[in-house]
Parts: sequence; C-alpha cells; structure tokens
Amino acid sequence: MAEAQTEKLNTISRDVSLIRDQITQIKSTTDNLAAEQTKLKQEMLKVADFNINSEQKIKTIEDDIQTLKTISVINQPSATLYYDNMISEIYERSQRERNIIIIGVNEIKATNSEERRNYDTNEVNKVLKSIVSDCIQPKKVFRLGKYIDGKPRPIKACFETSEIAKLILRNKSMLNKELTSAKIYSDETPLQKKTMQHLRDELKCRTEAGEKDLTIKYIRGVPKVIQTLPKNYQE
Repeated sequence: MAEAQTEKLNTISRDVSLIRDQITQIKSTTDNLAAEQTKLKQEMLKVADFNINSEQKIKTIEDDIQTLKTISVINQPSATLYYDNMISEIYERSQRERNIIIIGVNEIKATNSEERRNYDTNEVNKVLKSIVSDCIQPKKVFRLGKYIDGKPRPIKACFETSEIAKLILRNKSMLNKELTSAKIYSDETPLQKKTMQHLRDELKCRTEAGEKDLTIKYIRGVPKVIQTLPKNYQE
C-alpha cells in the first residue's frame, strides 16, 4: 500500500508539474496576445489620426480649388482683355514689319496732293537705292502727322513683304550721309516705343551712375541694355 501511495503521489506530482508548465505557457501566450492587442490598438489609433489628417488636407485642397475657381471667374474679363491685347500686338507688329520710317526728307509746299506724293516717292526711292541699288519700290508712301511749316514730317514706306524692309534696316548704315540727312527706322508699335524709351532711360541712369561701355542691342529680337567690350580689350 505504501508503494502504491508513493506511486500515486509521484504521479500527482508529475501531473501538477505538467499543469504548472501548461499554466505558464498559457500565461505567456495570454501576455503575448495582450501585447499584440495593445499594439493593434495603437496602430488603429494611428490609422484613425491619418484618416483625420487626410480628411483635413482634402478639405483644404477643395477650399483652395474653390478659391482659385472664384478668382478665375472674377479675373476672367481681365485675362481675356490681356490675351486680346497680346494677340492684337502680335498682329500689329507683323504688319509693321513690312514698313520703314524715314525722317529728314524735305517736304514741298505744293497744294496738289498728287504732286506732293510723287515728290515724296521719288525722294524715298533715292534714299533706298543709295542703300540697295536694285531695291524694290514701296507699294505705298505717305507722310505721318499734321503738317507744320518748316518741319518735314516722317515718311512711312510700305512694302509687299517684311524681307525687303528688314534688308534695308540691316544695311541702313550704308546710307551716304554726305548726300542726304535722312535717317531710317523700323516701324514700331506704341508698346515697342514705350519699351525702347524705358531702355533709353535705363541706359542714361546707368551711364550717369558710372557704368561704361553700355548699349542697347537686340538679342533674339528683344532689345536689352548690355555691356560691350571696349575696343582695346584683350583676353
């Protein structure tokens, strides 16, 4: 009986030890599950915060878009006017590229308009042929402005194409100043004249401030104030 009881006690002890191990494992598993649950809650809180921030950002973007739409509607007339003016300026420049302006040509006092026109045409042709010997005659020649006695008005000469006008402007330095006091210029729009006057004022201010070797030069068709290298400049 003693041996049987001892065996039972040993069996009970083993069972208790096994149960204790199982309880330890269950506790460890429970702790792990609790930790995972806490981590999962934290991740869910982060997701919730992200959703809130995203909604706020989306709301802000929607408000900005609405504001831009409102501004666009408000400024639409101004934008339309700006583009209309720009298109008009481009068209006017393309038309004026066919013309040149000649100043310094004497003006006769004849009362007959045809006589005055023939005189101006002959004088313009003389000026043009002194630059380009086989220059094509302009299709139209007329004076600009109101007549003032003793002050010859500028003459506008209009050609069929802009190439002829550009050829004359490129070679206008060949004009014999001993034979004529005439000067040749491009036919500029009011905006181009305003821009050029602004550049002249800038050139004057910078020159008076002490800057040297400045000039106005066209770069890719756009006039700019630039600094040129002096004649005695060496690398």
